[in-house]
Amino acid sequence: MRAYDAGRYDDALKEFLPLSERGDRDAEFMLGAMYFYGKGVPRDDSLAAAWFHKAARQGHTGAQLAYGSLFVEGRGVLTDLVAAYMWLTVAAESSVPLIEQRALFLREFAAHSMTRDEIEEASRLARGWQPIAAGLAAEP
Repeated sequence: MRAYDAGRYDDALKEFLPLSERGDRDAEFMLGAMYFYGKGVPRDDSLAAAWFHKAARQGHTGAQLAYGSLFVEGRGVLTDLVAAYMWLTVAAESSVPLIEQRALFLREFAAHSMTRDEIEEASRLARGWQPIAAGLAAEP
């Protein structure tokens, strides 16, 4: 993080990659951020989404917020408001007030374009969501 914060993105990438290969959710989140913003790597929303997903499914609330927001905008993934609402609901359970507030705001934004059935499905998925330990299983 010191390398990233200092703008030494090549050094940060060298640190994050081996950690992410071992399933470190913080490193996966940071790789997602690097690809999303194009810091030290070419900007690539699809790769950002992939890294955010890996961290989100392990319970990283920042990654859940980021991943859910990508579904709202259709950046790096197809627009899917049910998936967006589900991930944003999970992120809203964060103990970090800023993440909770942003997730609730984006979830409400998505809900304006959703049917009642879609909201109920997304809510059901969020209630059943459990974090998955790194490398044990892939989400369908």
